[in-house]
Amino acid sequence: MPAAFGFPEAILFGASLLVFVMQAGFCALEAGVVRSKNAIHVAVKNLLDLFVSVGIFWGFGLGIAYGATCGGLFGEPVLMPNDWDGPGGLSFVFYQLAFCGAAATIVSGAVTERIQTRAYLVLTMVLAAVIYPVAAHWAWAGDASGPAGWLGRIGFIDYSGSTIIHGLGAWCALAVLLQLGPRRGRYEAGGVESTTGGNLIFSALGVLVLWFGWFGFNAGNAFLTPELIPKIVINTLLAPVAGGGVVVLWQTLSGRVFRVREIMTATVGSLVAVTASCHLLEPRAACVIGIVGAALAIIAAYALERMRIDDPLDAVAAHGVAGVWGTLGLCLLVPADALTMTRWEQLGVQSLGVLSVFAFSFCTMSAATAAWRAWRPLRVPAHAEIQGLNIAEHGARSEFWDLVTRARGAATCRIGGGTRNGSDTDDFSEFGVLRETIEELIEVSEAKAGALETRIERAHEESVKMLVDLAECRDTETAAHIRRIQLYCDVLADELQIATPHHALIVDTVFRDSLRRASVLHDVGKVGIPDSVLLKPGRFNPEERAVMETHTVIGAQMLARAINRFEEPPQYLTMAEEVARSHHERFDGKGYPDRLEGERIPLSARIVAVADVFDALISKRVYKEAFAPIEARASVVAGSGTQFDPEVVACFLARFDELVAIHDHHRERFVDERSAGEKKLAPVIAGA
Repeated sequence: MPAAFGFPEAILFGASLLVFVMQAGFCALEAGVVRSKNAIHVAVKNLLDLFVSVGIFWGFGLGIAYGATCGGLFGEPVLMPNDWDGPGGLSFVFYQLAFCGAAATIVSGAVTERIQTRAYLVLTMVLAAVIYPVAAHWAWAGDASGPAGWLGRIGFIDYSGSTIIHGLGAWCALAVLLQLGPRRGRYEAGGVESTTGGNLIFSALGVLVLWFGWFGFNAGNAFLTPELIPKIVINTLLAPVAGGGVVVLWQTLSGRVFRVREIMTATVGSLVAVTASCHLLEPRAACVIGIVGAALAIIAAYALERMRIDDPLDAVAAHGVAGVWGTLGLCLLVPADALTMTRWEQLGVQSLGVLSVFAFSFCTMSAATAAWRAWRPLRVPAHAEIQGLNIAEHGARSEFWDLVTRARGAATCRIGGGTRNGSDTDDFSEFGVLRETIEELIEVSEAKAGALETRIERAHEESVKMLVDLAECRDTETAAHIRRIQLYCDVLADELQIATPHHALIVDTVFRDSLRRASVLHDVGKVGIPDSVLLKPGRFNPEERAVMETHTVIGAQMLARAINRFEEPPQYLTMAEEVARSHHERFDGKGYPDRLEGERIPLSARIVAVADVFDALISKRVYKEAFAPIEARASVVAGSGTQFDPEVVACFLARFDELVAIHDHHRERFVDERSAGEKKLAPVIAGA
């Protein structure tokens, strides 16, 4: 380690600044690939992992990595060092702190958009305190006598971290990904659902910033051998140029579009591949190692996608697979005289190093992830993932989300009533202008929809009135009876809602409105009964009664045909069908036409049944005199539990006087209206 600050230390300090700038590149790359609803989360997460990784590595991990060795496996801990062999030593500390931050940020890109922030920070602590320091000690620790770590002693070459940083970060990311799972909707359709990046221009800028920082990343280790810096810099430039260029050439010759993802993955993969031997390769060899690294990174990215391992930044492919190639490929491409052993021997050493770092980092991170999952959730809740982590994890507003909230509020008010709340969106931003435009369109649509609903309501009302008027033309008593039933049912439903708590949620405003409309159609099937039966001045014989009982089925069939003409039929029409069919069912199951029993009879039909029989009893018919109200009441009470629902009968008794008043008030008026109904329908009947 340097004991004073001189030219070598200045090189190391400048390189450390470039490595630190790579954090901005990682942040921009990730923020551009994720959806905009998670971009703020990415920025915060990258800041937090820098705090944690640098803090933990300085406070504990630095000694594990570079302290006095314990059997070549790890160093003696040095807690929060104030110095490291003089000012020059602190430049080295700066360089290593930036390295550790880079390894941690690789994991960030792979697990983005669905990991709990707290879980990610804890796993980053494990990486910075244990995984990276131990692996760094194996390969890079040294003392006055030479390499101190066991990999360094056997001749393992990884100059700037194709394996020790990039591979290690990728294998840690893979360990988390296998337990974290893919982003919601990524593979749910049976194939691969592409996601739209928030801003790929930002991602491309991030790659360029990474590339710029990579010159310091690779050259910093040459602070004691500055004569190697030109070669390192030119190799760091040419490898991604060759790798990315070949990918673009392949896209051109194959007629493919220029896929931004492939170009970015190829560039990063080439940079990772050249990192292990950038100080030994000749420029031509650096181009070869960059081309192969780019190709392997793209192939691995698509292979992982087919295996449904969702890695938004292709971190495992670009940093892991390309890192393996860079660490092993140097055995073939580095000049033989630059190696201290034969190529095959070197390949064995390199393979052992790659496998050891993979096994240690993957297993340790897998265990840490499993331990966290056993204690707390690893993944954000589904609603948070859908809403976006900007809001769910940080409470950070965005103009787009304000716009969505405003639109949903308008839709809710449109459906359920109420007033829309104002939006905090900046009126002078692009989204503010868009919001104002959408609000204008919503207001116009609401006005048109309201007018259309009014016309539809009127059409429905007229249809019902026409059916009732048709019944009036057939039979005066039937017409008056139909109209009184509507009022009786409204009174009974009101009492049922008040007196029976278990019906309060069913008998709501919508139910009562539907019942008012449906009840007038309960006897609509009588229009299909022959006059000889319907208008017979006397009691029915068994055959005639059988014909009369078919009016329930006839009415239900008429209404069912009307319902089938609607894509979404009105609720009152659906209720009218069940009322027309079931209002002659008995509570004991002995009614007609379906012999339904108890609560299997629709509630609407049970209400109409009481109203129907009461009005028939209290009204005069050609075959009988009207019962006195007290006699009609006794008859209804006698049928409680057999013919009628006891709860509806209880409501009938509670409002009995009101029901009698309705009958007395409307008896004469309905008879007087018959002539008006006949005149209205006369042209229709004549035309038929």
